[in-house]
Amino acid sequence: MLQLDGVGHAYDDRRALHEFSLTLHRGQRVAILGPNGAGKSTLFKVLSGLLEPQLGKMKYNGQVVAVGEPSFRARCGVVFQSASLDDLLSPMENLIVSGGFYGKSGPGLLERATKLLQMMGLDDRKNDKVGQLSGGLRRRVELARSLVHEPELLLLDEPTTGLDELQYRRFWDDLDRLRQEEGISVLLVTHRPDEAERCDQLIFLNEGEIVASGSPDELKARATDSVVSVLTSAVETVCQFVEELGISPEVRGNRMTFSTPSGHGLIPRLVESVPTGSVQSIEVRAPDLGDVFVAVTGRALEVE
Repeated sequence: MLQLDGVGHAYDDRRALHEFSLTLHRGQRVAILGPNGAGKSTLFKVLSGLLEPQLGKMKYNGQVVAVGEPSFRARCGVVFQSASLDDLLSPMENLIVSGGFYGKSGPGLLERATKLLQMMGLDDRKNDKVGQLSGGLRRRVELARSLVHEPELLLLDEPTTGLDELQYRRFWDDLDRLRQEEGISVLLVTHRPDEAERCDQLIFLNEGEIVASGSPDELKARATDSVVSVLTSAVETVCQFVEELGISPEVRGNRMTFSTPSGHGLIPRLVESVPTGSVQSIEVRAPDLGDVFVAVTGRALEVE
């Protein structure tokens, strides 16, 4: 459905994207996962028609398309990371206006807008001005608006920013249902491992380059070590113990996290090495996509 081949772009002497390629099939969900500065924003600008890359080409349904080509943009729903609603209009009015930009009108547009606002839990706020809504509610209006013209492809840039856990789960459940009912394909740009986990294919982007790709399960299989998280008041002592084993921990405040092939076996020795009562909790878990990203790139994914 969508193919990028060797896309590259630089800002002066700083390379933002280098020979980036991907293939997305109809009905598929593909995630681009990377930290700030990885090139995700540049890629999203190319996909959404805001930036013409210096190298490479893009195909849609087998045909080469120019950046910003109207026939391609008409088939896409876009959610930018920054808000782009009209705060003086209601959620319903925002959806009606947006649908009009895509040639939609009449009872069909009203029915579609009503369905989407109900799906997002906004039915009782549909006539309030968007400027009066909380950040989370405004984000849900953005999500609904991206779907109002029944797109074939959704381009999502950090789409669940501002949503609480319940809203986050509800959005993805509803999006999965719409994907099954309408065959919508999804291309997601995110720094959240739990969001990327919901996709069929995943691309790790670091400093403008693809460093790994595959399904979430395939990528997680690369990390066989357990992840140990220790909450302790004796950070320096625990650090010394771990570093003597040749392990480099990540320390944030009183919490230390590190990977090791012998997670459970290490715990008794660790507890014995520190003053009594100085360890509040220890958690041992299987690695997630964030851990795999660190293992592949040496960089952590920022958490908002």
